[in-house]
Amino acid sequence: MENTKYYSRNKLHQMMDQNESEVNELMKIFIQMVPIMLDDLSVFTKDGNWIECGNIAHKLKSSVRLWEIEIIDSDLVFVEENGRSSKNTELIIEKIKHINDILRPVLQQMELEIAQS
Repeated sequence: MENTKYYSRNKLHQMMDQNESEVNELMKIFIQMVPIMLDDLSVFTKDGNWIECGNIAHKLKSSVRLWEIEIIDSDLVFVEENGRSSKNTELIIEKIKHINDILRPVLQQMELEIAQS
């Protein structure tokens, strides 16, 4: 996992007219916000609050798509749709684990990239 890069700056570079500074600022915001959302997902999962899991997945989905983290896109859609209807809760738990397993290392990679810029 540690050598696999699951995100790309390409879409944001295009949106920001190749402005590296602005892309780095967006990366910093992503690095700040995503751990909070992942922690909330964990709490809501333990509490069985599937609707909130779905709401957080919805919020995460747009950011994940901007960074082109495609490997978890379908997981986020699944959690969003099934969480909001409180269906397939065992699978929601598995999907959230996979989302965490991908995003935590992505955040570490991003932090390293920011530190080196």
